[in-house]
Amino acid sequence: MRTNITGNLGILAVALVLVPRATRAEPVVIPAAPDLEAEWKLQFEDLRIQMASLDLQGKEIDHLKMTRARALKRAQSESFRDSATILPTDRDPLDILLRRTEAVLREVLRLAPKADLAGAGTELSKLREQAARTDPAAEARYDLFAKVCLLRRRITLANPLLDFRDIVFVTRGPATSHMVPQYMAQSNSAGGGLWVLEDAFAAAPRLREVTAAINVSRGRLAGTKLARKAFLSPSLSYDARTICFAYSEKRSTDAAPAPGRKKPRPDWSEGESFHLFRIGVDGRNLEQLTDGPWNDFDPCPLPDGRVAFISERRGGFGRCGVPQTYTLHTMNADGSDIRPISFHETNEWNPSVTHDGLIIYSRWDYVDRGALAAHHPWITTPEGCDARSLRGNWGKVSARGNMEVHVRPVPGSQKFVATAAAHHDESFGSLILIDFQKPDESDQQARRITPEALFPEAGGPFPAREGMFSTAWPLSEDFYLATYQPRTRRPAGAKEPPSRAGIYLVDSFGNRELLYRDPDLGCWNPIPLRQRTVPPTLPSRTKKGELRRMPPVEDRKPWGEVGCGGTTVAGEATVLVVNAYESRRPWPAGTKIKALRVVQLYPKSSPEYGRPWIGVGNQALARGVLGVVPVEEDG
Repeated sequence: MRTNITGNLGILAVALVLVPRATRAEPVVIPAAPDLEAEWKLQFEDLRIQMASLDLQGKEIDHLKMTRARALKRAQSESFRDSATILPTDRDPLDILLRRTEAVLREVLRLAPKADLAGAGTELSKLREQAARTDPAAEARYDLFAKVCLLRRRITLANPLLDFRDIVFVTRGPATSHMVPQYMAQSNSAGGGLWVLEDAFAAAPRLREVTAAINVSRGRLAGTKLARKAFLSPSLSYDARTICFAYSEKRSTDAAPAPGRKKPRPDWSEGESFHLFRIGVDGRNLEQLTDGPWNDFDPCPLPDGRVAFISERRGGFGRCGVPQTYTLHTMNADGSDIRPISFHETNEWNPSVTHDGLIIYSRWDYVDRGALAAHHPWITTPEGCDARSLRGNWGKVSARGNMEVHVRPVPGSQKFVATAAAHHDESFGSLILIDFQKPDESDQQARRITPEALFPEAGGPFPAREGMFSTAWPLSEDFYLATYQPRTRRPAGAKEPPSRAGIYLVDSFGNRELLYRDPDLGCWNPIPLRQRTVPPTLPSRTKKGELRRMPPVEDRKPWGEVGCGGTTVAGEATVLVVNAYESRRPWPAGTKIKALRVVQLYPKSSPEYGRPWIGVGNQALARGVLGVVPVEEDG
């Protein structure tokens, strides 16, 4: 498909200049302007695919295509904004783009009536008139499409919510196709980095590698530089001065096993696992915060100055084989005083802080639930008190994402953004907007921001890599920074291409603007480089010394032994149930509760799938009755 506007793009079409990936002694900035024409062609083709998927009436099609068409129609009916859907009056991608550009123009002008958009409305009207005179089958329709894309970019980047210049993010190589090991360094590939995209919304943005020019100042890796290995889950301090992130040296090799021998289990050594590091945004003061034979990742600054993160160091194993279980922990900002604040028997992910100072995170809750609809948002205090589910206890698997991750509060709103991802794949999926104030069973509790991306493995495609979103950072209910992996065409049977996930500005009206795409690796976790308001610090609900602390590293058992977390406890806890009759689902009429049996679910003690085999289900866990307590007449 051709276009005749290339010469009019000016400096927006600056070519991406590649540089060697070796570690440098001095910080280097790299020109990083996106290839807009290539991106517009991808978006044009993607809209054609969506329209073809919906337009199946009267055609002989296979069951898979019909299932996708039904899922897409349902997704569109659950869209947060109607403009993000495809309407019966849309004849081709140009009609869709014109509608969505008008929607974003109205919203930007509502947010900033004095925005520098002189003539944008007039120009858009002229393009609409030209479209009305142009046959939908003509090649000139794409020429108009590209011109509207250029105008849409000017409108979108005038948004007053873009009150920052730079974006922090990491690049990652491909990981394993499963939601658990993608967070283990043992399953990640080398080659990633920690970056700042400078002047992200200018015509000629630049890329700066944050860790390239500095040695680690303390920790086991003191005196060395962080090579291009495995990077994961950056977080930015509230004052926007420091970045905390996970890094692995990736020391072990992926050599094939000798003939007749099984591939060895992953290496849980210090040199292979993820550890937490801290560095100034300016590339100074690089410190190693954690170490040991377990993965630490997903750091999250807390209002009181501590840092929440996810770690395997508590001990236990996942139900589906080798991976160790990772759960919520906290520590001081310098890495001292590490405390587990969750003792859940299965994995947890992606903590962030709510507007009222609580920790919201995702939990794999297999307790008395099916295997798929088991990964949904939970909430707890910064000390780990009163952990409870917010959503997902009873919904049909096909009605919601199998796994809802990357949950973050939306500024100025009671709602939260999340990624509706798959159970058996990386955390790509569709962006959803959740209102926990509405009933869990309500169809209105979650709306789809990106209805074109079907819930993977729950009515949508699987594996779920292309045409999918991840790690959204909300600017408002309508605008987000996010990772997006474009849909690409390739010959049948061709190998999956390398990750092309880029950083996009996504809106709820169906638009997305490419900000940066690495030529070789995926871009994850985009964060605006600006200060944020610190949420309130909640008063302590525990007495000093009651929380569990991790014993010294040398006192803990190695990987593969039961109880490798080896925690100790001081004092006793008091558990209070206010009213046993208050439940999310009503008790049968006349029910009398005389006592409660307190049951403990024990973490899995071995890495083998199905071993030990307990009960009817091969992945059920052992339970122990701690005792029976009486219930008063009033509950």
